[in-house]
Amino acid sequence: MRAMLASAGLLGLIALTTRPADWGHLSWDRELYGVRVPPIPRPDQALVLMAGTAPTAFLIPFFSRPHPLHPAGGLQRGMWDTSSGLYRIGEERVRAHQNDIYVLYGYDQEASARTVAGHFSLVFDRGGCQTVENRLQPADARDGPVLLCLLRRAEGAP
Repeated sequence: MRAMLASAGLLGLIALTTRPADWGHLSWDRELYGVRVPPIPRPDQALVLMAGTAPTAFLIPFFSRPHPLHPAGGLQRGMWDTSSGLYRIGEERVRAHQNDIYVLYGYDQEASARTVAGHFSLVFDRGGCQTVENRLQPADARDGPVLLCLLRRAEGAP
């Protein structure tokens, strides 16, 4: 009987002091993605475009907290079919937008971001890029961070 009580006590002690293995995964907490959107002046009036093929769509919901943005328009390689209605709607929205326009892209997708911007007669604003912190593609990732860059109308653009 003593051996059974000692064994039960030992098993109870092990159960109380053992931590579950995380197997190298991120911890489970309230902020699974750890997204920190950089401050945006007048966020309720900004338009965010997505460029490239990097997986950045998971960031969209975080742009509405704590202040909403206009819906992000994904204009990337698969959407350059200019005959599609979705493309024309996106193009009209960008051309008619009178406030700040940003482009969101993976660090190694800058060429695609510049192509998207150029199509709408937009250029990168000097010094207007910021890192969007997140756990899925952190700044030290092999492919680099996710960037949010301010765009402006090119000189002489309508």
